[in-house]
Amino acid sequence: MDKLVAVEFKDGELKKTYTSKIPLPKYNVFSINNDNKQIHIIAKDEENCWLHRKIDEKGKVLQSRSIDITCDHYPSCILNLSFEKASYVVSYDEDGIFYLITITSQGEAIRDKLFDIDCCIYSVWEPVKIANEIFVIYFTTERGNGWITLRNNKVIEAFLQQQASKFNNLLTNENIVLAKEELIISDVISCQNNSYTIVFYGDQQDSSKHNTTLFILNRTLV
Repeated sequence: MDKLVAVEFKDGELKKTYTSKIPLPKYNVFSINNDNKQIHIIAKDEENCWLHRKIDEKGKVLQSRSIDITCDHYPSCILNLSFEKASYVVSYDEDGIFYLITITSQGEAIRDKLFDIDCCIYSVWEPVKIANEIFVIYFTTERGNGWITLRNNKVIEAFLQQQASKFNNLLTNENIVLAKEELIISDVISCQNNSYTIVFYGDQQDSSKHNTTLFILNRTLV
């Protein structure tokens, strides 16, 4: 069972901490809308079915609905969740295909192919919001690291690690080379003016040594 921890402050000082248990199912993905202060969670409830819930800061379920998605996907990356308007979630399969799941306000799920990177995906991290309707999602594959950038639910960049430190944009064939050694993505940071920063570190083969160098890629979208 998932837990929600809420911290209450008064006059800049910690007043109280609340720990609440979220009713089953487990492994919920959380989404907080800073515009309307709503908290949404979504999880795989059973085969081909997601459970979407709106909760308050103490974990009380305020609204709930079951979503039949007619496929065995997990709600990996939330772009937006809402009961009043369309929601958007990115999922993927092991073959390297990203999908955009659109959930209408009526609860109907529509799956569209978003992008195919044509190699096995191992893991995907939660989207980083760069600007209004712009997100960066990074992932690991059998070839290494990569990331996709979405604008208005369309992929506008798709970088995949082709060699040790060479990243190729599958849409434009643009190449980025940062170093000679194998690089691993550590973090993606949102910046101002439609820009983002990706932080890399070198793949240290000798476990007795520590990484002392970070590689920084700053990118501005046009």
